[in-house]
Amino acid sequence: MRGDMSKGITGLTAMAVAWVRDPEDPTSFRSRFPPPGPGGSMSDIRHVWIRLPILGCYVFLIGLMPLAQAAGQAEPGEHDGNVVTEWNAIAQNAIVTVGAQPIQRSQLWMTLVHVAIYDAVTSINGQYEQFKVTPAHLRPASRDAAAIAAAHGILVSLLPSQQASLDAARENSLSAIRDGARKNNGIAIGEEVASRLLEIHDGVIPTVTYIAGVGPGVWQPTPPAFANALLLGFAQVTPFALASASQFRPGPPPALSSSMWTRDYNEVKSFGVATGSLRTPEQTETGRFYTEHAVAQYSRAFRRYAIENGLDVQKTARFFAMANTAILDSQIACWDAKFHYNFWRPVTAIRAGDTD
Repeated sequence: MRGDMSKGITGLTAMAVAWVRDPEDPTSFRSRFPPPGPGGSMSDIRHVWIRLPILGCYVFLIGLMPLAQAAGQAEPGEHDGNVVTEWNAIAQNAIVTVGAQPIQRSQLWMTLVHVAIYDAVTSINGQYEQFKVTPAHLRPASRDAAAIAAAHGILVSLLPSQQASLDAARENSLSAIRDGARKNNGIAIGEEVASRLLEIHDGVIPTVTYIAGVGPGVWQPTPPAFANALLLGFAQVTPFALASASQFRPGPPPALSSSMWTRDYNEVKSFGVATGSLRTPEQTETGRFYTEHAVAQYSRAFRRYAIENGLDVQKTARFFAMANTAILDSQIACWDAKFHYNFWRPVTAIRAGDTD
């Protein structure tokens, strides 16, 4: 239960959440041009409690994701001169590789980085509306300098132990921009956005005490570590776009006495068993694929998408901010649902199959 739903719900909603905002709300990512046609609505999804996460991940990522590779420093060609993809790679390295943060905190911090970049760049370009922060109107101003300063400002505040390496990355990125008023104003805009955004969202996940339950249908620590539930306070983080964490809370899992539960239980048991399962080799490979840290995996895919589609700095900033905001809010909503229903994980249910 601690990790199985979050990746799947993330995948299915990643590009959708940012578009379900009220179109009259100025704190959106909407363009100054007419938006695309109206989208669908979310209804009762209890009947896809198990299948939705699997389908979501697959549909969203299958067209974007390269073969899994080790996370780390940006590889040659990962940013192609685009400071947004460059600082996404820097942030990934700082947060995931060096900082070794769990997925939930990594996603929260990565979202802060990209919302800051978006608001800094958009305040200069003006094509899209501000999302969280509207900085001082300093002109002329460099979008690249603003993006660099915004990303750096968020990262050094959240990861002070890495200030030396992050400062060096900042100086390296800024060295490509000609000195002068444009550069200085861009830096000032980025620094202001970072500082003010952290006043709104400080990047802290509240500490919450949790006592695991017992009995059929109730979440319990799982093998092999039998660790405590992970970051319960994540459900209490204020979403960036959703009205609340429970706004799209799904219906409950099926009753343990229902035919649906019996069917799904047997399906998971048949496909999930280590040896002699019904999985195809491709399904096994897909399962292993998703064992990589999700934020590293998504970030690499997004960089590739932006580069291969020739997105400029403004569009890249918007794309990364929308995608990361949607992922973060869907994860917060997932945590809300997980601890609202407090349902056991398959490994617990299957091993205790004679108790339900």
